[in-house]
Amino acid sequence: MKRCVRVFFMLAVFNLAVAATTLSFKQYRVVLDGELTDLASGDLNKDKRDDIVALNTKAKEIRIFMGDNNFKFTKQFTKPFSYLGEFVIGIADFTGDGKLDVAVDSLYYKTYFALFPGKGNGELQNPKLVNATGTETTDFSHAAVVDVNGDGKPDIAALLIDRYKYSSGSFVVFINKGGRFALTEIEKTKYSSLTTGDVDGDNDPDLIVGVSYTHNLAVFLNNGNGSFVKGPVTDVGSGSSHLRSGYVNGDGRLDVVGNSGPLSSGWCVLGKGDGTFINRKTLPKYEGLDCGFVLADFDGDGKLDLAEPELAEISLFSGLGTGRFKFLKDIAVGLYFGRAEYDASNLIGGDFNGDKKIDLAGYHWDGYNNRKPAMTDLMVFRNGTAPTTCSISDLNVIELRYAPAVIYFSGTFNFINTGGDVRNLGNSVVTDNAHLEFEVELDFPYPLKDYTLYVWVAGNFLNYPGLTSSPVSFNLTLPVSIFTTSTATMNLANFSLWDCHLVHSNILLKD
Repeated sequence: MKRCVRVFFMLAVFNLAVAATTLSFKQYRVVLDGELTDLASGDLNKDKRDDIVALNTKAKEIRIFMGDNNFKFTKQFTKPFSYLGEFVIGIADFTGDGKLDVAVDSLYYKTYFALFPGKGNGELQNPKLVNATGTETTDFSHAAVVDVNGDGKPDIAALLIDRYKYSSGSFVVFINKGGRFALTEIEKTKYSSLTTGDVDGDNDPDLIVGVSYTHNLAVFLNNGNGSFVKGPVTDVGSGSSHLRSGYVNGDGRLDVVGNSGPLSSGWCVLGKGDGTFINRKTLPKYEGLDCGFVLADFDGDGKLDLAEPELAEISLFSGLGTGRFKFLKDIAVGLYFGRAEYDASNLIGGDFNGDKKIDLAGYHWDGYNNRKPAMTDLMVFRNGTAPTTCSISDLNVIELRYAPAVIYFSGTFNFINTGGDVRNLGNSVVTDNAHLEFEVELDFPYPLKDYTLYVWVAGNFLNYPGLTSSPVSFNLTLPVSIFTTSTATMNLANFSLWDCHLVHSNILLKD
């Protein structure tokens, strides 16, 4: 019987950017210490570059990463908030002073959300709390910033759920009164998803929701003054937990893209211009469209494309302008774009360097590898730039030997890295380095147990900043929690290299 034991040293994470067909994204990692739970983008300092607003819920802080020309995000701001929730509600000029503000979910039971006025340079002022009308605790499940009454002030449409009665909820709009908000309840019903847009061509934004436990989309038509009447309901053939709206087929009628869950395909339905939708089309590859998917024109051809985060990569789809999408390729292979225990959006779009191309940002969570402390990596992807590639070859194992509580491993290999960096940064955050990943199988004589050790290890032997190719020699002493004097038969498998930006090489000795 084999038992899995995970061994950690200067540790590890995952990625790979795959070569291009039409779309090219170069991957970067922004080093941080902490665990992110949600992302949003907006130009907080009006320099024509989008910035990243991130929540670190466990540390109770908002983190701002200012966009720049080189994707290093060296200018950062932090704003603590004791009652920080899990979501960025929205980024907009809520106070009317010409500066973007940030609204976030609040866990304080007497408030719905907290509004942080912006200073205009990326920093945030102290929050204004939007108070709850009762004493029951409520959580946001979905929200959208939209000017529902045409007064030029951004309002917030939201789906609320009771924190202790998850089956109950309400559909509401927070009407902006110049930084103060008045709550209007549209319907006391729980819905599963939300997006906005003009579905009937009257130039007023309408609200579109997924009806819980059904395959239906319901439309709430705007009367033009911020009040709504429930309109058509369309069976789209599948449920939805997240929606995006846009003009997918170019006929001037609003369309909707949604997800059906992780085991079935995402879909697109085309608007008829009266609040109903037709011609449901599914995505290729049985893609489920996780909650953080991005609908945007990445290649500048006037057709909306898709970027969809998965458990081990980001999938890119080219829009055909008909409601269908063609699978192009996967990038960020090996990275996990989950949300830990949070159900927050985990992939966003934005022009982070001001070149008028939509880039991507997400966070890779490595909690499954028992990282201590739990951390995430902020990953950004530069549109229109050739991706980094990393390959290894010629692995020569000089020694692979077990002694009680220790594995001795030494050898050599060659690497070739294009556009990336293999280095040992030597910083306090344990994943700030290039690192090796491999498995060691220890087969002991019966009746002793067998073990498979999953190893991520970094050190000065991986320190090649700016060097595109080199032979690497390593000599590792790996402590393990296995104490026996018995001799083990040892096998090495899945040997690979990760560079400083978590670009993953090919795998040698694949098991």
